[in-house]
Amino acid sequence: MEQARAAAAIGRGDELELVAAVWATAEEWWGGTDVEFLAELVNELRGTARRALADGLDNYCWICL
Repeated sequence: MEQARAAAAIGRGDELELVAAVWATAEEWWGGTDVEFLAELVNELRGTARRALADGLDNYCWICL
């Protein structure tokens, strides 16, 4: 889990856009979603991971579609 948090915290912007683009193709979106929305969400998650890492805390993300 710590590796995932660290990876999320240090991800570059272009990597986050790729993550969002791939995530948008998941079948759970039932035909697609707005990639820009997901990119913004991934960027917010990166900020949360960075703050948790800086404070020595863990963070969790649960998403229900």
